[in-house]
Parts: sequence; structure tokens; C-alpha cells
Amino acid sequence: MIIGNGLVASEFKKQESKFKNCLIFAAGVSNSKEVDDSEFLRDKNLLISALQKHKDLKFVYISTILAGYVDNAYYRHKLEMEELVKNYANSYVIFKVPQLVGRGGNSNTLLNYFKSRIINEEPVPVYHDSKRSLMDILDLTNMVYYFLNIVDRETIIIPGIEILKATDLCKMVAATLGKPANIVEVFMEENNDWAINRLSPQILKDLGIQTQNYTETLLKKYLKKCH
Repeated sequence: MIIGNGLVASEFKKQESKFKNCLIFAAGVSNSKEVDDSEFLRDKNLLISALQKHKDLKFVYISTILAGYVDNAYYRHKLEMEELVKNYANSYVIFKVPQLVGRGGNSNTLLNYFKSRIINEEPVPVYHDSKRSLMDILDLTNMVYYFLNIVDRETIIIPGIEILKATDLCKMVAATLGKPANIVEVFMEENNDWAINRLSPQILKDLGIQTQNYTETLLKKYLKKCH
């Protein structure tokens, strides 16, 4: 069972037959800059309802790697949702993931933000020392399937395949689009301790994920060069 309508949920629904004995909660607030309490409450109520109605299913919650490291309303909310899953699901796996990339996706994602700014030749404010990583949505669905039956009541940390400075990532997006990026570095301290985590090389090998030039390959797959 898949709950959600966005990029993540849509990809899981394409492979729904692989996830019959679990509930994948891929809904929720999509904008990391959201401040409207009603949006957070709506998400919380949906999560609680799903937990109450489907106690017989293994509960898979898709969270974000930055929850606990970036302090704003959105990331505090994600931590609260993780705790609800831990406290009320009989069986669960929480996946803390980086920025996911696929066809489309909402305009608030980091990649779409960079893309829009670059195409429109607008300045791109980027935190000077911040780090980010991108992951193919297909790699996430494969990882969820990989872990689903070998772990229970655990949180799987997925910081990303290739972790980059945000400024370097922006430059890579610009190069892929074939347009210059007017990067404006914002000097604000950010906690990058999440980047210390690494996925096991054996897991990456088992999943057939090529780490070399991962981000460049991903951008070429999903971004079209501008002319």
C-alpha cells in the first residue's frame, strides 16, 4: 500500500506489487521552508490515521537526512513524525534520505530551484559551506526493497551516494544545462555532520549502484540541455 501523490509515491506505485506486505508513507509537507502550522497538522493527522488503520502492515516512512541537522519548522516536524512511527507502529523502517531526483517533482526541491534560477538567469543564493547530495528515485525504491525484509524497527541512514558542496552541485547543474550560474555565496553556518555517514560499499555493490560520477550521470539523465 502506497500513501502519497508526489514524485516518491508515484515511483513506488509503479512497483507496487513488490511492496504488498507493507505501507509506504510517501506523503507529507513537500516544502522545506513551510511555516504554516495547518500544513504540518494535516500531515500529522494523515500519518496517525494510517498508523491506526494499518497496524498489520510494516510501516515504511520516508524522512530526510537533514532532519536533526537543519533547525526550522519543517525539519522539526519530520523528527516528530519519525517519533510517532517509532512509538505507534508495530513494525517499521524509517529511511532518512537526501534530495530525490526523478521526472518532474515539486518546484521546491533543491535541484528544481537551481534549475529554475539558472535557466532564468537569476542569482542563485547558496550557503557557502553547506553540503548536499542527490539520489535517483529508482535507487531509493531498490534500497527500500533491499532492506525491507532484513531489518525491523530500525532507521536506515542514507546520506547519499556522492556528497558535494552545494556550490559545486550548482555548478554541475549549470554545466549540464549548458548555461552559466550566477552563484551568490551566503555566509551562514550550517551543520554538515550528517555527511559523516556513509553507505556500505557492499550494499552499493549489491544494488548495482555505480558511485563514480554518480551525480553527473544523474543530472544528465534527468536534465535537458538548454539551447
